[in-house]
Amino acid sequence: MRRTATFALLALALACKHPEAKPAGASKTLDAGATSSLAPNERLITILGTNDMHGGLEPEGFGEARVGGVAILAGIVSAIRTGLATQHGERAGVLLLDGGDQFQGTLISNYSEGRGMFRALGEAGYDAAVPGNHDFDFGPVGWLEDVVLPTTAPENANPRGALLRAAELLSFPLLSSNTYERSSLEDASGAKVEVVSSGCRPKNPSQQIVWEKAKRPAFVKPYVVKEVAGVRIGIIGLDHVDTAETTQSANVRDLCFRDATDSFLAARAELDGQVDLAVMIAHDGNFANVSHLKKSLGDILQARDDAVDAVVSGHSHLVELYEVAGVPVVQSGSGGLKFGRIDLIYDVTTKKVLRDKTRWLAGLEMKHATCAPEASAFCDISTTHVLYEGAKVIPSTKVEKIIQESRAEIGPIAERSIGKATAEIKRSRKEQSPLAQALVDLLREASQADVAIINSATVRDTLPKGALTYEHLYKTLPFSSRTLRLTKVDREHLVKLALDMATKSGEYGIMVQSGLEITFKKEGGTPKLVKLAKVGGETIFPAPEGAGPGAYTIVALDFLCDQVSGVDGLKGVAVEKDLGVFRELIAEVLVDAPKTFATTIDKRVKEL
Repeated sequence: MRRTATFALLALALACKHPEAKPAGASKTLDAGATSSLAPNERLITILGTNDMHGGLEPEGFGEARVGGVAILAGIVSAIRTGLATQHGERAGVLLLDGGDQFQGTLISNYSEGRGMFRALGEAGYDAAVPGNHDFDFGPVGWLEDVVLPTTAPENANPRGALLRAAELLSFPLLSSNTYERSSLEDASGAKVEVVSSGCRPKNPSQQIVWEKAKRPAFVKPYVVKEVAGVRIGIIGLDHVDTAETTQSANVRDLCFRDATDSFLAARAELDGQVDLAVMIAHDGNFANVSHLKKSLGDILQARDDAVDAVVSGHSHLVELYEVAGVPVVQSGSGGLKFGRIDLIYDVTTKKVLRDKTRWLAGLEMKHATCAPEASAFCDISTTHVLYEGAKVIPSTKVEKIIQESRAEIGPIAERSIGKATAEIKRSRKEQSPLAQALVDLLREASQADVAIINSATVRDTLPKGALTYEHLYKTLPFSSRTLRLTKVDREHLVKLALDMATKSGEYGIMVQSGLEITFKKEGGTPKLVKLAKVGGETIFPAPEGAGPGAYTIVALDFLCDQVSGVDGLKGVAVEKDLGVFRELIAEVLVDAPKTFATTIDKRVKEL
């Protein structure tokens, strides 16, 4: 999930990496005989789905533990295509779809602002993808600028310049039926309709949008029609309605994201008479206590029971496998490590999907084979996995070449030493962690401020044990968050802010600070500050006798300083200077003086 300067701490939870969970309720899984035979009137449509790849070009792990990456994905897809063609000829075929967020998370992907990722996905043979909120993250052209700044060169001042440049390399369409240009929204009288981003809801409830006049941005289509095994399939895309709140809002300020149910039904109606069945790719999923996609899909099917036949979803990073009114839904984790598969059997006589023959799985790991010393250049893993249809799985050499080119490009940057770790240095969104504390301490050192503040959700991965490079730091901090030095605040202001930092958080985000020792207690459920002091020095509260108002310098990440960020203590505080990208500031410190990271955590915030 992208941090942005326009959403509350609670919203930082959306689209974060969550523990994987497999919801109960779906039992029609694939088996060895699922695709072994077809009746003369039957056609097999195999849908392979990925989601939330987040720059996962390369595999993770080593040896037998190697999993994922686009080269092995391409090999698996090719094997399944070949195997099904061998078994069923033209009566079977494959669709390869992605549920969004192809970008953001690795240096090898981010350095080219997604161009290498899109090239690799094209070689893998994708048929369509939904963008996802993170496809808007990169903003203008320039890998260290996520938003247009006063210093941005005029020729690079397009807030979606990076996405548009990457999209020029696409060999498949980006689909979003619910993304609209705000300037095109009018009512029946031709008057412009001002809307909120989420849902494209009119700010004036008396106005109604004439959607037939509304325009989508040129880089997306609402749907595409593909013919597979002689069956016409409409693929309809949906981005999350809250996209503007989970990316840099400045990059999508001229767009809005319409209600998913209304958008899908409108797009589906346009396909009447043109398709035999429909597939949804949605950058939307479910969370622990919120069945967001389930509800939308249920509403769609209640309005029209033939609206959709299968769904590839994303956004919540779960492994999800369930059905709604007989329609299968898959989501397969994140990071380019897993995929999902749905097998639909279509009867060309009755013109219907045979629901009782539908089979599907989610979260299938893309494992690499371990070759014996005498083995050839690759090891065939198809014999260990029935889902590969008995065809050889050979990693794509074209994708591997793209990866090699991308790695050579980032080598001088990626390999810079920043120190070492005595053990895995862990992160946490809900509580103080050794990694967040170490990073915010480095920020205070780099900025020479009295107090530095970050949000725990900006820390995206752990640091591994052993020698560390800039690339490890980048994976931990993949977003180009700006560091802002604020005008000095007085003692009273800092006291209120300190209490907020100690006691307030969103579900997955807390503020982590450096420079202060905060002690508080709760009386009748109400938190009260007991003591506040600078680290190793001045007591700030209770104020020493005769103490003046004080003046304290604060640095904080850009999204925490916004009027709607949820951090009341930073609202209205003027920005004195933009110090640059958070990650790059601390990288400069670490390259000059490599650090040994430890698992220790201090009690900079104490509750009595």
